[in-house]
Order: sequence, then structure tokens, then C-alpha cells
Amino acid sequence: MISEDNTKIDQTTSGLNFETKRPRLDILTDYSYILRYIYSPERYYERIIHTSLKLIPANKYKPGFVRQMKMVMVFSKVCIKVGFNKITGWLYWKMLFTVLFKNPRAIEAAVNLAAMYIHFYKQSKYIIEHTHKEINYINNLGEMSYNNLKLIKSNNHNILHK
Repeated sequence: MISEDNTKIDQTTSGLNFETKRPRLDILTDYSYILRYIYSPERYYERIIHTSLKLIPANKYKPGFVRQMKMVMVFSKVCIKVGFNKITGWLYWKMLFTVLFKNPRAIEAAVNLAAMYIHFYKQSKYIIEHTHKEINYINNLGEMSYNNLKLIKSNNHNILHK
């Protein structure tokens, strides 16, 4: 689908591939808000701390020397990439030391979750950006016109694939 400003709207990221009972704009706006909220660095790192402090890892696996060296290298990379990032730096170090002092056995899980945020942050920004494009497109076109256009496209797609 092409918007008014000739940018392609990726339907797979709009989060809605069906006709809604609530206004689509309301749903997409709520969806965008929720993604921004749960993937904000502050909220995400709060959840890492909360989860890590509740974990009771068994830590039965004892890696050999080579594996330990690889783990140290990966830990160093995560510290550099996340710990010295202007968005996540303070949050990472706060999380790391909180878990280290209160539940050191969960430090590996906490660092793993912090490393995952690198991907989650990029992915959430991408989805939020495309959701906003969809919102703008619907605002410009009007929800009724948008729904009719989707219905026509859906019917054309079904006819072509029969």
C-alpha cells in the first residue's frame, strides 16, 4: 500500500490484518503507546532487575576454561555496547550492580536479557515507526475509505489466487 506522501506502508507491521470493531486508529495508537512503554529502556531494565532478583538459578553447569574465556569476551562486548550507550548506559550499570550484590547467581541471565534489548529496541522502533505511518495514512485517507480500500484489495487478491 502506498501512502499520500508516496511511502510504502508495510501491512505486515501494522499489527492488524482484520476488520476491527473499535476504530483502527484507536487500536493502532494504543498499540504504539504500549510498545513505546514496555520497550522504553527504563521499563525494560526495571523488568530485568525484578526478574533477576526473583530468579533462583541452579548454576550446575561448570564451563571449561575455553568456554569461560568466550563468556568473558561476550560479557565484555555487552558491557561496551550497552554499558557505554547513551540510552542504556546508566540503566545497565545500575542493573548489573543491583543484581551482582543482591542475587549474583542470576547475573548471567540478567546480562543475557540486557544483550537482548539491543535487538528489542531496534525492532520496537521499527514497528512503532511503521505503525505511525499507518496511522498517518488512515488519518489522511479517512477510516471508512481505508477500510473500503482494504476490502477491495482483499477481494482482488482473493480473485487472483482462485
